[in-house]
Amino acid sequence: MRLGLILLILSVPCPTAYADSHKVISPPGDTEHQLASPGGARIKPAKILLRQNSENQLVANGITGSIQGEDTREYLFAANTGQQLQLELSSDHALVGFRITAPASTRPLYHSHGKESSYSVTIPRDGTYRIRVFLKNAAADKNERADFTMNIRISNPG
Repeated sequence: MRLGLILLILSVPCPTAYADSHKVISPPGDTEHQLASPGGARIKPAKILLRQNSENQLVANGITGSIQGEDTREYLFAANTGQQLQLELSSDHALVGFRITAPASTRPLYHSHGKESSYSVTIPRDGTYRIRVFLKNAAADKNERADFTMNIRISNPG
């Protein structure tokens, strides 16, 4: 008897973070693509729409959010091999962290924390990248709250 494996790939829409309007849009009752964070809080990945500026860069400025305790926020954006990514995150809390993960990778490409954090890198491969914003354990365990603003710029958009 032969056993076969069938792989079913579903495409579900993601909420979208519009840089111009500073908010995340989710369909009403959207629970299909929520992910559990380590503490059990629910997160919804938000797709970031990058807009081309006058300097031929793709940008998303003023993406705002807040987190409390073990909450996390996850953002998705598309990038291509060889592009230059610049990410800036500012917060009112010193223990806000962020992690960038490359497509098909379980290990972070980069992680940092602090009131003012920035990162620049040459994109290693085409695909959808993930940015996860969270509170470090010392703040999360105390159920502290933090607001943040994120700016993304991609040069050499190809």
